[in-house]
Amino acid sequence: MLRDPAVASTRSARGRKRAFAGSIVSISWSVPAWAGGLTPKISSSDELLTSMKRTSSVLDLVRHSLPLYVGAGGIATACHYCTTTLAVELAEIRPLVATIFGFSVGALVKYWLNYTLAFRSTAPHATTSSRFIVALALLMVINTVVFAILNEGFGIHYLIAQVATTIVLIGPGYWLHKEWVFDSDQR
Repeated sequence: MLRDPAVASTRSARGRKRAFAGSIVSISWSVPAWAGGLTPKISSSDELLTSMKRTSSVLDLVRHSLPLYVGAGGIATACHYCTTTLAVELAEIRPLVATIFGFSVGALVKYWLNYTLAFRSTAPHATTSSRFIVALALLMVINTVVFAILNEGFGIHYLIAQVATTIVLIGPGYWLHKEWVFDSDQR
């Protein structure tokens, strides 16, 4: 049986770990496209801990920002509906005009909550607000397509279709806002 030199050196590195006090070696296997096979990647304990901390901080960010993103969306939707209802019932504004006004109020609330709470962005408002408008337009197109398929294509009641569409949009909306709109690292 032939021994792979990389595996032999990995084994010897594992054998040497007792010689270096406190040093731990981690081995992970990957299949690079150009290699056509398994190759070991040997990481020191410092590299492994750094990787684990990075993963942990990403998970902490998602655990923090995803519920706040969903909550901000709920509050923004409530503001949209309340504004629309008040405009129709008290100000006697046409429902179509009232929902445009309500949508605008909801969008402002959602922007502020996502910027300050969900993603704690430090990016300039000039950048994030213009990206937010583009993201809203894109999500509105996706909302329209998914809703049309569910409501008009499958004949699902419009309220159930809207709830299902909203649930479908949470993932792409969260990713778009987290990675692009409110990303503090991109200027």
